[in-house]
Amino acid sequence: MSTHQVIILFSLLLVVVVSSAEGVAAPAPLILGGYTPIMNISDPHVIEVARFAVGEHNKQDKTHMLKFLSIFKGWSQVVAGINYRLIIIAKPLCRPALVRRYEAVVYERPWQHFMNLTSFKLID
Repeated sequence: MSTHQVIILFSLLLVVVVSSAEGVAAPAPLILGGYTPIMNISDPHVIEVARFAVGEHNKQDKTHMLKFLSIFKGWSQVVAGINYRLIIIAKPLCRPALVRRYEAVVYERPWQHFMNLTSFKLID
């Protein structure tokens, strides 16, 4: 094969490689340790975590005790355990007609049967 043919073949190969790479989108960056949406907020364990959050809130704040109703949405984060960030729908025991949303963060180490309420706040 002559030098001229090698240059033409290499040029064609380069055009094919560059044109095929143009249409390929770069994958979205993976956020290590980031929160991901919980797809099934009806999962019994997720409900158990939400009920735990409301129960712990009630132990810590006896003047604003709540009744758990449901989970609006949630996210989980794998760390040295699991953080659950849940939007919980609950109502105050002293005003049962008032339904409100709260954000709770619960840290869990399931292999140790350990849960801790990290934060709990009214969001609306």
